[in-house]
Amino acid sequence: MIREKQGRVFIDVRVQPRASRKRYECADGVVKLWVTAPPVDQKANEAVVEFVAEILSVRKSAVRIEKGLKSKNKVVSVEGLPLEKVVERLKC
Repeated sequence: MIREKQGRVFIDVRVQPRASRKRYECADGVVKLWVTAPPVDQKANEAVVEFVAEILSVRKSAVRIEKGLKSKNKVVSVEGLPLEKVVERLKC
């Protein structure tokens, strides 16, 4: 689910670490990300932040993992981009 609250857009994300290549898809309001980084020493989380920033064309500092630092299911927030633009860029 993608929603906006207090100037930030929150995105439900399901992460698949150690993928053979980076990619993403959007289904039923959940964005599924495949990242090549392993889930060790926060590398997968860093890769998630970088990939979301790349997809949305925002700086990495505008993206933050709000929930799920140790889980495949995460809530990522984006600052400085309206909900409509996030939906448009994710093609959700």
